[in-house]
Amino acid sequence: MVLLLSMYMSDMKRYLLLIFCMPMSLLGQNQYTSSADSDPEAIEILSKLAQRINEADDLSLDIDIHFDAPGQDRISQKASVQEKGSLMRSDAMGVETYSNEKGKWVYNADANEVEISDPEDGSDFLSTPSQLVSLENYPDFVFAIEDIISQKDGAVYQLVGKPTGDAMETLSFVKLEIFEKGDIVELKSVRTLDKSGTNIFIEISLMKLNLGLEDDYFYFDPTAFPDVHIEDLRF
Repeated sequence: MVLLLSMYMSDMKRYLLLIFCMPMSLLGQNQYTSSADSDPEAIEILSKLAQRINEADDLSLDIDIHFDAPGQDRISQKASVQEKGSLMRSDAMGVETYSNEKGKWVYNADANEVEISDPEDGSDFLSTPSQLVSLENYPDFVFAIEDIISQKDGAVYQLVGKPTGDAMETLSFVKLEIFEKGDIVELKSVRTLDKSGTNIFIEISLMKLNLGLEDDYFYFDPTAFPDVHIEDLRF
């Protein structure tokens, strides 16, 4: 059961990676050819978001995920993710995942089972919040601002982008909504449609920085789960 849940969460993680790391513009199919064509204002707001996250000691996100695939019923779920440096922990569908230098622990509370695998390579950490908004992960994408929605307490920037090169084979479009009020910059939502017709909408309902999370929070402690079944798949 843990294996099946782990496979499902891996698929969701891959879709989340596509959401954040391959944005595309609705402004035309061949108008832009490189990231140098990006709107400077779009790059500025994304850079401000990345800087605020990267300067934090740790962070936590609460998210709602809506997943629509052709011929399938919508899948909706709530999830939370915490990050501190290279450490990450998430909770979705009753499955807790702990990622650190020792490996990855996927714990299913209903079955009281945990599956342990080797640490994942660096590309996996593109799905952490800090790397999701890092411009270093968008070398082949063009960004533009589609709209700026003024609010009483700030403004919401709607960013769209276009993949160039090989990235064009994967996505049809993506939109990011970023809230700004003075020095406060927060990612509010992401929407995407990939080439298979899969539509994903993620809402960030809560973003907290500098919570003072201890390193132990990111490590699974078997002694805290009596009679837990452990399946260690590390090499």
